[in-house]
Amino acid sequence: MVVYGEVLFLENFIIGGVILYLTAEVCRSRKPPLWKWRCRLLAGAMLCGCFSMVMFLPIGSLMTAALEAGFACVLSALVYGRRRAWRKALVFLLLTYCMGGMIMGLLLLMQNRALCTPAGIYTGQMRAGMLALLMGAASLTVMYAAKAIRRRKLQVAHVAAVSIQAAGQTLETRGYCDTGNSLKDPLTGNSVAVADAALWKRMAACGMLEEKRMRLIPCQTVAGTELLQAVKVDVLLVRERSVDSIVIARGPEQFVIREMMEAACELLLPKEMTEGVFSEAEGGKE
Repeated sequence: MVVYGEVLFLENFIIGGVILYLTAEVCRSRKPPLWKWRCRLLAGAMLCGCFSMVMFLPIGSLMTAALEAGFACVLSALVYGRRRAWRKALVFLLLTYCMGGMIMGLLLLMQNRALCTPAGIYTGQMRAGMLALLMGAASLTVMYAAKAIRRRKLQVAHVAAVSIQAAGQTLETRGYCDTGNSLKDPLTGNSVAVADAALWKRMAACGMLEEKRMRLIPCQTVAGTELLQAVKVDVLLVRERSVDSIVIARGPEQFVIREMMEAACELLLPKEMTEGVFSEAEGGKE
């Protein structure tokens, strides 16, 4: 099989650029200003194309794999910065093998002769349109998997089972730790949780909204200051941690965060109410 250097460079330039972009999305890497990010991405893609020429060197597969690992670390530091570059390099390598395997599998099904080594991939006689189609399919698969993983991590780190107790009644729901919730009870200065319309209706149905418990909470909005209906509950259990004398305000019809969750979150919990509850999950992220 004849391998053309310019075709090898071009294919790995394109594939490398796509994988670098996907790595940034998976790692949620902070990108510099747009023009700098584009320049770094272009430079990284060119380095990927150049590195594919290692395929022509008379070295063994283990040496090639070692060179690729070192190249990934240097590439990650150049494109994303030195902060935790080894993690992004590891993601880059995993995505490289994942997408390379997917492309090679599809090529075999199409009975198209190709080469795949740790240094790069050569698709032989395959047309550019088909390569673009395969890259698109592989990219969508990776993006969907990354989105599912982020959603799961978000739930573990910020979502908890919550039990509301008031007027001799108990309601079970799910709460989201909202660090941007700055509502305060003007009488006590304590933070205020926010319930969506569905949870508020359930609280009303079971008799928690007694008149003696009701109060108004001022809320700053773009239009100015508005007053939110609120109720004082006896106990709030967040993952079995008890918080007493909590005020819950009536919020919007539905929280935007619900669209990102596998299960609905009906209550926004300020950080003060969840101190120590999510510490284990947050520690796991480091």
